[in-house]
Amino acid sequence: MTPLRVLPTNVVLDRICISKTQMYRLINSGEFPKPIPIGLQRVGFIEDEVNAWIEQRMRMRDEGVGAEMRRARGVRGFGGRR
Repeated sequence: MTPLRVLPTNVVLDRICISKTQMYRLINSGEFPKPIPIGLQRVGFIEDEVNAWIEQRMRMRDEGVGAEMRRARGVRGFGGRR
């Protein structure tokens, strides 16, 4: 069994490329792994859970989940720049 690694918040944010605010919105909605306390004012994230979340997003991309929404958003954005 591989030992679990705890990642600090800044490393997780680097991996997932979203803002801290957006990450906490996802946590509060149950869409991202919850942090674990590692000090009085410090939290960390289990690396395997973060990796699983990234892999889930990759599967969603490959299945086309959200593609229509992204496509529509892109068309509106492009049309608005004229």
